[in-house]
Amino acid sequence: MNKILKSYLFDNSTTKKASLYGPLLKSFPKAENDSIHLFVDGGANFQHLISNSLSVGDGDSFDGRLDVILPTDKDISDLGFCLIHLHHYLTIKLYGFIGERLDHQLAVFGEIYHFLKAGKNQVCFLDHEIVVTNIENLELNIFGTFSIFSLEEINLSINGHVKYPIKSKKIQPFSSYTLSNIGDGALSIKADKPYFIFYEYSSNKSHDKLLPSHKE
Repeated sequence: MNKILKSYLFDNSTTKKASLYGPLLKSFPKAENDSIHLFVDGGANFQHLISNSLSVGDGDSFDGRLDVILPTDKDISDLGFCLIHLHHYLTIKLYGFIGERLDHQLAVFGEIYHFLKAGKNQVCFLDHEIVVTNIENLELNIFGTFSIFSLEEINLSINGHVKYPIKSKKIQPFSSYTLSNIGDGALSIKADKPYFIFYEYSSNKSHDKLLPSHKE
């Protein structure tokens, strides 16, 4: 592990929350005091807003000086480098990593998926529209349309205040079977592998309403 990153994580080891800010960030979200803050490459344009933070990247989208400088030629993205050091964090919020090049967006999905596949009881929020989690029995509130996808075949159940419940069914990767369900409050989701929830931010308003309770 990089010494600077290791020292920062050690100094803030009491928290289980991480906030990551990427190069596509347009405006800065409300910061959480009980979280570590990593500014990934171009996301470092906003680092001056958080004093207790660290910037990481290879500099291909940032002209200034980064705290942790990665090589340009490497086998993993800047985001992937950060994630491999965050396996004991339970809640990770990522801002400014999707929305432009589709190939980059797919790589972001892949990095998050493989990160979660190696862990347990974790949830990632990707901007204001996607939840990705490896929590096997998830309870949360969703209002409005939502879709669920995985990168692998999963055994999936959905119950509660939902228009189309699912009882222990095998779902293929990116299947349209789980496209456009409708939630109306508390629901439970059970799955044996990590999965993505795409939801309507306008109907749910904040991460806090979607934030699940962790069951060890």
